[in-house]
Amino acid sequence: MRNERSRNLRQHDRQAVKTGLRLYTESDSGDVLVIEGRCLDVSLGGLQMSLRALVQPRQRVTVMVDRLRIHASGYIRHCRRNAVGFKAGVEFSGKLRALQRIE
Repeated sequence: MRNERSRNLRQHDRQAVKTGLRLYTESDSGDVLVIEGRCLDVSLGGLQMSLRALVQPRQRVTVMVDRLRIHASGYIRHCRRNAVGFKAGVEFSGKLRALQRIE
């Protein structure tokens, strides 16, 4: 059972949002890869997404979420298989300057 402290280790509050995104990264050969996915939640420090492709922890990426006007670089923190593909988290290299509240 998780205790209260282990549940609240986040630096920033998350905001649930369901919208499309594009993830840009490089292949081993240096080619630019574009992976379509869905944003699940976002905070000033990063976001969680659903993808159909595996990405590796510590992999450098750029994320574009048009609906939220997010264009941010960061690193993959985790990627786990789920029922429809993979669930991954990105930690932004810098905090977002502004995060609009999604209605």
